Amino acid sequence: MLSIRPVSRLLTMAPTPARLQPKTMICQYSAAHFPKRNHREEQRKARLNSGAPRKKPSPPANLPPLDAEYYPFNIIRSKSENLPVYHQITHKGSLKRTTIRRVIGDRIALRALIQQRLGLPESDVIINNRSQQIQVRGLLRKEVIQLLEEIGA
Repeated sequence: MLSIRPVSRLLTMAPTPARLQPKTMICQYSAAHFPKRNHREEQRKARLNSGAPRKKPSPPANLPPLDAEYYPFNIIRSKSENLPVYHQITHKGSLKRTTIRRVIGDRIALRALIQQRLGLPESDVIINNRSQQIQVRGLLRKEVIQLLEEIGA
């Protein structure tokens, strides 16, 4: 049977022995040797408090090349100027697809272009209107990026 100790007995228990207490580490370096963790936050606060007008970032100019035909869609590149085309492997590897994100404009035209150029059936290219993405069945990232760079997206 489980015995329950009275509260008064718990409060009168002896302190933890010294061998079980955590040891304190003494470091030979001072705090000046380590960079501050919140230096970006401090920079942001200093910039906001300086009174200088804030500049809004300009949108990237993804204009098609002069020799390319006009397409009614646009794909915004990432900050490192890469196309937002990604592989997704789900359901323990049984479902493999390529996702094209950040599509602005006519997604149906992009879907038709991908089907035509890559020779895919209509059921393999899906438009997800909720997330504004285009999903292609299979791992076709290299082919999709090559196609998008050819058309100047």
